[in-house]
Amino acid sequence: MEALERYYSEYLLDYAQDSNWGIYDADMQMTRDRVESILETGYVSEDDIVFLRSLLPDIENDRIREDLEDYLDSVS
Repeated sequence: MEALERYYSEYLLDYAQDSNWGIYDADMQMTRDRVESILETGYVSEDDIVFLRSLLPDIENDRIREDLEDYLDSVS
């Protein structure tokens, strides 16, 4: 879960604090909302695992991507 928290902090939280609505992306907002929900519950469902695996190719930070992939492998 730590890798998911790092992904949230480094990728999604900064996006949410951007005040430039000209670059607003609804998909990014929905991703942020879903990741927040997972973090708040502390539980990862099968649907969440599929969703999080779909995010892996877009994570540029190798360490976060690998750690998140390892976490998903351990809970599935």
